[in-house]
Amino acid sequence: VSTQSTGTLKPTMGNCFQSEEMCTDPPIICTTSFEARRAPRKGPCMPRSGVSLGTAAKLSWANGLHVPPVILEGIHWLRANDAASQEGIFRVPGSRVKRCALEMAFDDNVNISLLDSGSWSVASCPNHSQEELGDSELDVFTVADLVNMYLCDAAKFENDLGPASKSFLGQPFKAHEFSPLVMHRGKMTSETMLSPELTKLLQDALRQLDEANRHTLNFLCEYFSLVSSLSHKNKMDAPNIAISVFAAHGIMGIAEILIARHPLFFPIITVPR
Repeated sequence: VSTQSTGTLKPTMGNCFQSEEMCTDPPIICTTSFEARRAPRKGPCMPRSGVSLGTAAKLSWANGLHVPPVILEGIHWLRANDAASQEGIFRVPGSRVKRCALEMAFDDNVNISLLDSGSWSVASCPNHSQEELGDSELDVFTVADLVNMYLCDAAKFENDLGPASKSFLGQPFKAHEFSPLVMHRGKMTSETMLSPELTKLLQDALRQLDEANRHTLNFLCEYFSLVSSLSHKNKMDAPNIAISVFAAHGIMGIAEILIARHPLFFPIITVPR
């Protein structure tokens, strides 16, 4: 089934780009369901532990969908909990100590499910007391923070790689000949976003990413497109998401276009029930 029928599908966006041409690349087909039973698998998988996004993606349980476990589980939890309409998602910070516990839990077992509190515990963060950590109940802002901070740490790792990086968070991707208008929100016009020249530049740049980074950026922007389609509820349109998630990485303008015009740049992701 398509990601649409499992709750991870391309949304219909309430903007002027919804009727444009779709990406013609073959769909990304994951052959493992989110509900599939998973045996524990020792990490680490976090950038802070010296693991790149591309390497972490190889540890994922999702056959055919090369996305780091933290991103995969974080977005799946947000979808399962109908978090896309939550006001301030990806902007309002969550619990730092619970995020710390989750990061350590993923390093210990890359196959944990955030929907199954029995597969992880806040007690896995030894630097904080139980009183500080509270219970194992997760909230939208903490899980969104987990995704956001993973990208921040992954960006630091990719910056250290310099020209060798094949990531959307690395220097080579940011060094492409994108229009200066793309780099700064507030100066971008609809003509800029619809420019055939810019479209081709972005498509060429995406093809130069490695598979894990293409899949991950697709997976993220697909969900961000859903979030932006509910901006009348959550106050998080494509520009606001781009600021909250990607501004620190120097690709805010690029991200805004990829979110707003997601179906043009990325193939559909399918996941079985």
